Amino acid sequence: MSSCDEQQFPHYGELLALIRAYASAGRAILGLCLGAQLIARAFGASVAPMGFFEARCEPLSLTVAGQRDRLLRDLPRPLKPMQWHYDTFEIPRDAVALVEGSRCLNQGFFIEPGCWGFQAHFEATATTCISWDHELCEQAGGGVHSGPGLSMSDIENAVKNGSEMMRRWFFEAARLVGRSDDGA
Repeated sequence: MSSCDEQQFPHYGELLALIRAYASAGRAILGLCLGAQLIARAFGASVAPMGFFEARCEPLSLTVAGQRDRLLRDLPRPLKPMQWHYDTFEIPRDAVALVEGSRCLNQGFFIEPGCWGFQAHFEATATTCISWDHELCEQAGGGVHSGPGLSMSDIENAVKNGSEMMRRWFFEAARLVGRSDDGA
């Protein structure tokens, strides 16, 4: 599935307009992987194939803005969320970069007042991580895979950081809803 496949997903044009409208209304938006790519496109940034598949728990670095970000600051390190994507996005013009990777540079951004996009799968559960790891092993040839699989430490780190980041986003969304409903 690609955020650029308008033929297979003709509703993307309407979805991009909806993302822009929702963001301009001051509502919280969280896009993960495909969602982040769609947010990037909605705000004029390009999305394109990377030329390789980024999978498993890749270490990421926070930018200076990311270190201060309400969702990311003080998350336990190392930050190694689950990855599962072929495409990457450019950082939208009005956004600030939050997270970077060594293989796929653009990993996360923020657009005021409450729109976050992350390439990683912060929502991934332990079951999801294990399932995707097994799928990679099988794709690599009869259960023999070409690199080290996920360690329990990787899975625990991804789930712990992901759960905390998602919890923070829900509080932020509630704060923005309350502010909008109060007319502030």
